Amino acid sequence: MPVNDTVPRHVVVRDEPLPRLPGGTIAEPAFRAEHPDLPSTHEKMR
Repeated sequence: MPVNDTVPRHVVVRDEPLPRLPGGTIAEPAFRAEHPDLPSTHEKMR
C-alpha cells in the first residue's frame, strides 16, 4: 500500500516554471505562498 505523502493532494497547471532554489530543487515555501488558498479552492486528488 502506498504512503499518503507519495501521492499529490492537488494538481496545479502553470504556464511558467516552478520556483527553484539555487541548487535546482523546487522552492516549496515560495510555491505555497503563491497559492495560500489551494486546499479550499481545489478538489483533493486522493
